[in-house]
Amino acid sequence: MKLISMFEKNGTTFVKDENGKIYSLHLIEEEILTELKDIEPPISTIDNILIDKIKLMLENLEIPSKYNGYYILIHCIYFLQKDDRFKTSFSRDLYPKVATIHGVLPSSVPTILNLLISNWCKTKKYKELFGTKQVTPKQLIITLSKHFEEY
Repeated sequence: MKLISMFEKNGTTFVKDENGKIYSLHLIEEEILTELKDIEPPISTIDNILIDKIKLMLENLEIPSKYNGYYILIHCIYFLQKDDRFKTSFSRDLYPKVATIHGVLPSSVPTILNLLISNWCKTKKYKELFGTKQVTPKQLIITLSKHFEEY
């Protein structure tokens, strides 16, 4: 199955496959969600040195690039490092900025990051940072951004 588009209706996110069949996003298995545009986009305005440093930090925290949401997380941390205004308005500024790069809806950014959290939370490195509680996408981004500043 190849997913070709994503849309939101009445607060629920849906995806459409190449045959026109529509699925509710929360019902789809993680394997299918890897078809979403969580890719490393070729953007000339991005500071590749900063991106490489963020990738190195994520690698040291044992967050593999195979996790859906990996590149979205990189860009969330990147924009937090580049511009202070993103630190106060995730929904209004940060999520739409990252969503535009990845070709998804802004409301999909936290959904996709939740998938990354649900996979990564089983690891030792996650437990060292957050203990046993499952964090929200916003808490994840803020904590990793602070961790990056100390890194």
